[in-house]
Amino acid sequence: MRRRLALVISAVLVSLTTVGAPEALAQSNIRVGGFLGAAMDNDDDWLVFGAEARYRSARMQFEFQPRFQYQSFTGGSMMQLDLNMLFNFRASISQIQPYAGFGGAFNRLSIDEDTPGVDLDDTNVGINILQGLVFGTNPTWRPYAHFEYTMINDFPNQASITLGILFAVSGRMGTTRRAY
Repeated sequence: MRRRLALVISAVLVSLTTVGAPEALAQSNIRVGGFLGAAMDNDDDWLVFGAEARYRSARMQFEFQPRFQYQSFTGGSMMQLDLNMLFNFRASISQIQPYAGFGGAFNRLSIDEDTPGVDLDDTNVGINILQGLVFGTNPTWRPYAHFEYTMINDFPNQASITLGILFAVSGRMGTTRRAY
């Protein structure tokens, strides 16, 4: 059931990004980057890191954000794959681009230790709520700050704050003076 739902969601998202005239696709904006941050619910093993991409065609007012996050902790690790939709807002300061969004999370928890009552490998689906800021006006790269809260059934909810850099692969990074 989960695989079927994931395939349907993927097919819908891919079809939404390819709708439009060829000239609109030529003006699409693709950015990729990496990040480093902290999981707020772990005092000892707080380090998280990963990579993301952002895609926006000229006809969309929002971006798609596939994101991979990894966290290692004592006795195990957590990997999470997100597919988020970001909405960019105008800011009165041209060097700051605020955004907010929501999305889905596929979380894989692996525990190395034999703990009674805990499944050693568990995969669940959840929901993300997020917000962030992209800084600067450089058309090829920009730093950003990202807050994400993930709600997963049968798992503790996780909040993380990450800092990263986005690099333009195609198109230019928009400015806040026009609709992004």
